[in-house]
Amino acid sequence: MPRVRNDETPAVAAPGMPGEAPPVVDGAARTILGVARTTFAELGFHKASVARIAEEAGVSVGLLYYHFANKEGLYRAVWSDYQQRQWQDTQQAIETARDAGEADGRALFLVGARAYLSHCWDARDIVHMALNGDLPPGFSAEDRALSRSWLRVHAELLLDLPPGTATQVLVEMASAAMGGACRAVAACPTRADADVVVEAALDVLRRMVPGLS
Repeated sequence: MPRVRNDETPAVAAPGMPGEAPPVVDGAARTILGVARTTFAELGFHKASVARIAEEAGVSVGLLYYHFANKEGLYRAVWSDYQQRQWQDTQQAIETARDAGEADGRALFLVGARAYLSHCWDARDIVHMALNGDLPPGFSAEDRALSRSWLRVHAELLLDLPPGTATQVLVEMASAAMGGACRAVAACPTRADADVVVEAALDVLRRMVPGLS
């Protein structure tokens, strides 16, 4: 649930898989995640070896399974960790803009969207990992659910859009647009190219969402 403060727009709580907050990951589990991220990005889901990931992380296969249950759980944990950082970066950007005096919800929405898309280039290996088609069962639906969750929460809290069919359709359309923009950003060869794509994507959002300017 969002953390509500008395004097400001509610802050946005970060999810793991839809409806759940991800656990804090540190120590050996964090090392395993780092190796798994590189391995999945390089080989995809099915070709990646749990034994290889454990060996490169310097842990036993048993310890890996203790933390992540199975290979599907490990893959989803890598993606959830990325999404957690997306929400954190987005919220930090919004808080920084708010602390600087920005109070307009629509301007804050664009600040958050810029942070979200910019991080797609920083984490382009994970974006490519999710686009190579070699995925765990059901993963695509979970990914779409997280994207819709990000947009729905920010639309409700920052844009003050009324609930109903029109807002639901807008969130679905904007979610598809953000997904395409994230892929385009991740495909850029340089940060400068990515920044150009981010600005183009924000212009599309301005045209799509009522009141954005």
